[in-house]
Amino acid sequence: MTFPKWPSDFARVRNNQRLIAERTGWPDGTLQACVDLEDRHPDWHVSWMPENATPGWERPAGFYASHPTGGHTVKKIEAFAPTAAELEPLLFEVPQHDRSIRGCGWCLARL
Repeated sequence: MTFPKWPSDFARVRNNQRLIAERTGWPDGTLQACVDLEDRHPDWHVSWMPENATPGWERPAGFYASHPTGGHTVKKIEAFAPTAAELEPLLFEVPQHDRSIRGCGWCLARL
């Protein structure tokens, strides 16, 4: 008996992102901009966020990126910008973490 091959995690994530973009009405070109940024910065996940006009939570529409740090002191690094071009300089390379008892200096500096 043979079973269908499951898609890779990467393919599943990309397909889910495409479905979300279609169903929530991302602006034209936004999905491709997210894919391009993720291709150039593979450790980051880039997405689109619509405008939020809820009082106390106001935010313009724009690009959101997150980078998991692997359970260190800083759990997740996040960035937001109104355009893909403005977001890209914020997607810096995150170094390997020091998992010794003294802790990761890079993470500790961001507390």
